[in-house]
Formats: sequence, C-alpha cells, structure tokens
Amino acid sequence: MDEFDKKLFDMAKNEDVYTPAGLNARVREALDGLPARGAGLGRTARVALCALAAATVLAGTALAAFSAGGFRSVELWRGRDGDDSSWYGVKGGDYRYIPVEELSDAVRKIARDNPVADTTRDFKGKNWSAAQELSGVTLPANDFLDGLEIGASYLTVSANKNGPTRLRFWQGTDGLWLTVSADAYTELMSGVDIHDSYGFDGDTELYAGEYKTEKGLSALTVQLKPGESDDGLGERTPGTERCLAELMVGGFKYHIRVEVDGVNVKTGDEALETLHRVLDAFE
Repeated sequence: MDEFDKKLFDMAKNEDVYTPAGLNARVREALDGLPARGAGLGRTARVALCALAAATVLAGTALAAFSAGGFRSVELWRGRDGDDSSWYGVKGGDYRYIPVEELSDAVRKIARDNPVADTTRDFKGKNWSAAQELSGVTLPANDFLDGLEIGASYLTVSANKNGPTRLRFWQGTDGLWLTVSADAYTELMSGVDIHDSYGFDGDTELYAGEYKTEKGLSALTVQLKPGESDDGLGERTPGTERCLAELMVGGFKYHIRVEVDGVNVKTGDEALETLHRVLDAFE
C-alpha cells in the first residue's frame, strides 16, 4: 500500500461518523424479535433549505430540523456528550431492503463466520465494482465516479446472528481527495429506524442545505469551515475545508466527501463544485 492509499484508508477510518451510544446493541436486540420482512420507513414529505453558522449555544441544543436528500429528517445541533462539537444527522428514508438470499454466497459466508461483527475486505487498486461483483449487489450508475482514477476501495459486511444486515461499499479517488460510501441494508433491518450522525470540532462552522441535481435528485450538502489551529510554534494555520453530501439513490444511502488539498482542489468553492459534479452524475 503506497502513501496515497494509506491516507485514503486513514480518511475512511476517520470519516467523522459517530454512532449514538448503545445504538448497535439496541439494533441487534430489536432484530432478535423481528420477522424476516417488515414495514419500510416513511417517504420524505417536504423539502426545506437551511443554513447554519457556528454560534455559542447551550450544549445539546438542536439548531435546525428539515428534510432533504430523501431522508425523513435532517437535524443540526451543537454540543453532545458534554462538549461543544457541531453535529448533523440524517434519519429515515426510502431504503431498499435486500433479501438475504439475493446476496452472494461469499457475503453470506462472511456473515456466518463473523456474526455480530463488521468484516472488511480490501480491493487494492480497484474501484468498488470489484466489491459489487463479490456481493451480488449492483449500485446505481454514476459515470463521473466510474471514470475517476481509484486509489483504494473496500467492502464492509455487518452482521448479527441472523445474517448480514448492512453492506458498506467505499472507495477513494486518486488526486481529488474524494471519498464515497454507499450503504445497502438487508431485509433484517427493515423494522429498524435507521439514522447516522456526524460530529466535528467545536470551532468548525457547518453550512448545510439542499442541492437539487440536474435530474431532480435531492441531496443534503454540508460545507465545513474549520477554525485555525495552533502548530505549537506560535503560528496559527487554517484547518482543512471539506464538502459533504448525504442522499438516497435507488434505496442506497450515500455519503460523499471532497477535501481541499491545496493542489487539485484549491478552495472550498472548488470542492463544492466537484461535489455537485458527482451528484449531477447520478441517474
């Protein structure tokens, strides 16, 4: 693995994703009593637009709630677990729950061999088409992503004692510091109210809103503008700007991230433009 691949994997490992305390345990406990199929989650009923700048507020205070990206709700808040971090989260959506029997033998064997665990398979030098072939799951087409040079990719299979519950496809793109993940849930999760949340340092400003693609797809976009940090020598340097997107496409949940690297993506505006190009390429 070269230096670029290592940074991509480090980016994936530190993707700013936080699971609410006890959620995994509650999900698996709930699954024990679920039938093979269950009711789907509600469809997004409205579209709204919100902008948020970091401010001094009480810890744990919700700052905004709206709908975008195909999710039932989007929330932004400040403070969690006694700190002053900034957060956003997405909840619900029109998920496609894949029957377990439609998954490949390889994925089902991974789940049998590693129950109540997350198991990752790496695909060095390949994009996530290799993971799709292994899993038997086909993700929505995106010509922009498919045409990029790939630095690294992997597939993570999450499972409980009943079988595979979630497949996470992830890939990083050489030269753009662009990472994207797609979550595919199985029928074992059809009765669970799925939600994800993301946390950032307290001095990071979050600007969140809805982006409508050229084909009418809704996406939640979040621009991160971190404050300056002390390098220990009396100098303060600005943090790295990033642009994120969350959206539902064909029943799969996407998380996309473009980072300003000062070379290929020089500004936050360029990062946002790149993000829009990715979103517009979804069919």
